[in-house]
Amino acid sequence: MFTPSQKKQFMVYFGIFLMALVIHFCFWFGYYQGRPGTSSDFVHQLDPNARQLVEYLRGNIVLSAISFEHPLGVIAHFNWLIFVSLMYFFFGLGNVTAIIVFQIIAVSLVTVLFFKITLRHYRSRVIAFVFTFISMVFIDNISWNLWASTECFYRILFFVFYYYLLQLFFIKKNYKYFSLVFFISFFILVFTRIDTIILYLPFYILLIGLGVKYLRLRIKLIIAAAVIGLFSWIILSFDLSAARMLTLGSVEKFYKDGIVVHFYRFIEPFDNTMSGNYLYLFSRWIKLWFYRAYEFFNLMPYRWSNIHKLQYAFFMIIFYFFSFFALLRMFRNKDYHFLFFFLVYVSSAIMHIFLFGVTADLRTTFTHVPFLILTAGYGCDYLFSLFKDKKDRPNGDFYRS
Repeated sequence: MFTPSQKKQFMVYFGIFLMALVIHFCFWFGYYQGRPGTSSDFVHQLDPNARQLVEYLRGNIVLSAISFEHPLGVIAHFNWLIFVSLMYFFFGLGNVTAIIVFQIIAVSLVTVLFFKITLRHYRSRVIAFVFTFISMVFIDNISWNLWASTECFYRILFFVFYYYLLQLFFIKKNYKYFSLVFFISFFILVFTRIDTIILYLPFYILLIGLGVKYLRLRIKLIIAAAVIGLFSWIILSFDLSAARMLTLGSVEKFYKDGIVVHFYRFIEPFDNTMSGNYLYLFSRWIKLWFYRAYEFFNLMPYRWSNIHKLQYAFFMIIFYFFSFFALLRMFRNKDYHFLFFFLVYVSSAIMHIFLFGVTADLRTTFTHVPFLILTAGYGCDYLFSLFKDKKDRPNGDFYRS
């Protein structure tokens, strides 16, 4: 039924799955004593809302009796709310442990996908395994998997969709299906976390390229006119109201209050007497962007324990070092397929520096971490190949002799 090669492949993938599973459970029981962590958003919004939905599904309350906590949060995390409600429906109200166990299993499966990506793009199977293993033991890549919060659920969906869309575009070159899956995945993800609007920037580039290549001239002109008109309107009406509209209400809080990191770092309060001074408004943006960039790239976030800081700095220095050589390899070999994995990190940096502000725990950077690890491994593989003086093997196969 299966060839020896297929059996070997299955055993390798199953081994990666089991390893990820064991490491997660060991960390969960060793560090958290098997207690599921819960974010404040989960406690105050998602959990009460999920309980009401389950009671409604069981016929214990009527629809009109449901009173959602934080309605905007319900919309922004709607798919996460449905997931939590289903877990409560099948495993009992308030069973957060079931959520964590499901996340661990799902993440372990995604780790197999991570390994598969390394096998396709790396020349060395040793480097592929090493960086897959690093992705399992890097605390900041697995810690939020053990919490009931949107971060893990969102990243699972995002990673799978992102991989599949790149497969459709670069490997299968099925552009119509790529466009269809893009819109479907976008609406699924955006109602899980609004970060999708920015993190999907790389796909906007691909869609624009497809539009330029395949759309008729008239449609191209209409789209170009609409984009130019929108951009011109933004420039002409640049003030806090326009910016607030573009960022769904968050910019006034960050800009006027001078928030760099929630509750911990601020620049000086906004001077209302200078609200009409465009030089002042722009210089304030620059200052905020600078401090947000510092917090985003900071290797030792000040609120963390010393051990956590050292662990984070150790791995991030490795990732940044090898990512530099990864970029050299991408541009040297014109490997645009792999470049799009790295662009998730770039999109995340844009989002944190220019739009939303950085949290002290860097939890909103959780989505891009596996993509950064993939990039670092790609660079390490490049250095390793130079050291071994071997030829590149495009789409190298782990099982090739």
